[in-house]
Amino acid sequence: NPEITNPHWIYPLDRLRLREPGGATTLTTAPPATVAPARRPAAAVVLEAQGFLDPQALQNAGEIVGAPEEQMLLSVYDEVYVSFDGDTTPQPGTLYSIFREVPDEERLPDEVGQLVRILGTVRLEDYDEVRGVGRGTIVEAVDPIERGFLVAEIPRTLELVERVPSTVDAVAEVAATLRPRQLNGSGQVVFLTIGESTGVRAGNRVFITREGDAWRDNRLSRRLSYGETVEDSREPRDYPTEVLAEGTVVDVREGSCTVLITRSLTDIQLGDQAERRAGF
Repeated sequence: NPEITNPHWIYPLDRLRLREPGGATTLTTAPPATVAPARRPAAAVVLEAQGFLDPQALQNAGEIVGAPEEQMLLSVYDEVYVSFDGDTTPQPGTLYSIFREVPDEERLPDEVGQLVRILGTVRLEDYDEVRGVGRGTIVEAVDPIERGFLVAEIPRTLELVERVPSTVDAVAEVAATLRPRQLNGSGQVVFLTIGESTGVRAGNRVFITREGDAWRDNRLSRRLSYGETVEDSREPRDYPTEVLAEGTVVDVREGSCTVLITRSLTDIQLGDQAERRAGF
């Protein structure tokens, strides 16, 4: 099938040539009436090479501790040995993302949690709980894989599900961004400091809000000689709350959630307040 350049991306209704052992190549397709319509989400966010882990998820990560291959750099179809801590019970057949942590110097200073760079995928074939080591097969590699790289279940395709109204009010803040940028807007992904423990569900709406006098708060200098302005002793919380953007929760973890910004009036920054409002 030379037209299939990547076997990880075979789509519904594609025609595949299947060859029986010792037989000739034949074109096999299902009758049109038997082809079930493919389930397609309304939209999805695909995280190609980066993901986000909260501290709890990072503690449950495993590690590539060795390989039967006599080489330093490993790639697709190579076998590796994977180890997890005693508190984790890995399940054979599970796909784990292979990753390295993004160093602090490549992130914004105030971000929390751990941003990771995804390097590939390993499928766990079996696991010996006594030894604490299992066999895995690398099924995807975007960079060479080495011993010492970590593995974890990292969502990489985040579907936009139907809206699910929030049942309670909750307030969090924008804790991290997918890429090290100061300003974020519509179509970009941010991470909040609330998760399953607070009742967050995929599909919840999130409102990004800010308070204060925008011009005063964003001035590089505290001088008051620009324009006809007066000294103001009010704190930002003394001003009305303004909604700057709206987003949808696309993934939930124990202590964090991933939000796709669907509409924004201005830039979104680290530390901005994020609200879930009951009934919305």
